[in-house]
Amino acid sequence: MERIVHILFDPDAAIALQQAFDIDPTLRDEILVLEDDYRYGPIITIPDAWETRNVWLKTHLFPQQEDGNSAIFQEEKLRRQLRERMETDDQLHVWIWMTNHLREVCGYFSLLPWISEFDQRVELIYLHNLPFLNEKYQLFFPEKLSSIPAREYPKAKRLATPLSSEEMMADNEEWQKLQAQNSLLRGTAGERKCKDMAVDSYDDQLMKCCTPDWIRLTRLLNVFRQQSGIDIQDAFWIWRLQQLAANGLIQVQGEWFQKPMIRLAKNEQQTAADDVSAHQLKNS
Repeated sequence: MERIVHILFDPDAAIALQQAFDIDPTLRDEILVLEDDYRYGPIITIPDAWETRNVWLKTHLFPQQEDGNSAIFQEEKLRRQLRERMETDDQLHVWIWMTNHLREVCGYFSLLPWISEFDQRVELIYLHNLPFLNEKYQLFFPEKLSSIPAREYPKAKRLATPLSSEEMMADNEEWQKLQAQNSLLRGTAGERKCKDMAVDSYDDQLMKCCTPDWIRLTRLLNVFRQQSGIDIQDAFWIWRLQQLAANGLIQVQGEWFQKPMIRLAKNEQQTAADDVSAHQLKNS
């Protein structure tokens, strides 16, 4: 009897899919959420090299977390177990649910090294540029999987498309090209595509959210998210702020893990004031 493992890269979407099981019992099966966010950090294309990514995450983003207490640090085990199960059970199929949200696209690519050899047993439900009905029954185009109401999932399952090993290997080659560029940050490059970006690409935008007056870290990050529209978790932005502080561009009062106060360094305050004066002169 065929069994399905539903793969999600958006943790919040698992709740909606679970609710959809009650609407359409034929969907009911195992859910596997892979939480590691591959929009940032080293790319792994060989399963045995997983420790490289774990060390980077532990060093730069999650120094306070114990490996055994974080779902992120358990992903190598989850992926390996999935691969082993598919090797021993030819009735086991994988359904990958994704939109064109960058986290989900990168999650899809990151899974390929583990499953690309299982021809026609991996199905992709790619919900990009397709209309759904929101909670108010208004037509909308979802930006990420978790924005789709549970009642819409039974409709979406009809889009499940088997992937050949050739298709997956071709996509995996694109992922390998990104790995060769040693990028630590990725951006959207069209449908089911991503590109490498300089890791400091958003540093200027972070700097613009800092002020000459002390501002709480949580408030700074809220302002940054509102202005940028980027939903990468705080740990990455805190690391970037740490780099700005190390370069003398901002000042920090307090420990990073205790939500410190932040402001522009003295020299940057003068630069900001000069920019404002120049803008005022230009518009006077």
